[in-house]
Amino acid sequence: MNPADGMPAPPPSGRPPSAPVRSLPRRSRRRGLTAAGAVIAAVAIAVTTAVSAHPALPDYRAFDAATGVHGQARLHTTPAGTQIDLTVTGLPAGQPCILVTVSRAGAAVAGTWTADNAGAAEITGASAIPVSQLTALHIEAPTHRLLLSIPL
Repeated sequence: MNPADGMPAPPPSGRPPSAPVRSLPRRSRRRGLTAAGAVIAAVAIAVTTAVSAHPALPDYRAFDAATGVHGQARLHTTPAGTQIDLTVTGLPAGQPCILVTVSRAGAAVAGTWTADNAGAAEITGASAIPVSQLTALHIEAPTHRLLLSIPL
């Protein structure tokens, strides 16, 4: 047998010829597919449970026509109270601001900042007041002039 004559080349010396590949019996294939399906279902349940355990938090938004200030807040429960992710626009450039959390029991400062040259700010504030007790967020000037109130 010579490849030049159109005949297949002999197997390399020292290696036995390969055995033909046998397919698995149907029962083994079915078991494998069933196991794979069970794994996929378990992963889908785990992902669904993880997502539903942490539902999307609502955004709170407000606009004050008198001051031209827009605000958007997202609240997160923490062991110490509440974390507030706040975005504010429409402030005068360089405006010093105070974030005040308001509840029926009173109010507390949750953060301070100075607006950038575009009159905007993105801050993260913190309050010891739990999310469930908050009724509003106030953005105030240092003189306590109310620039924006975001009802919760």
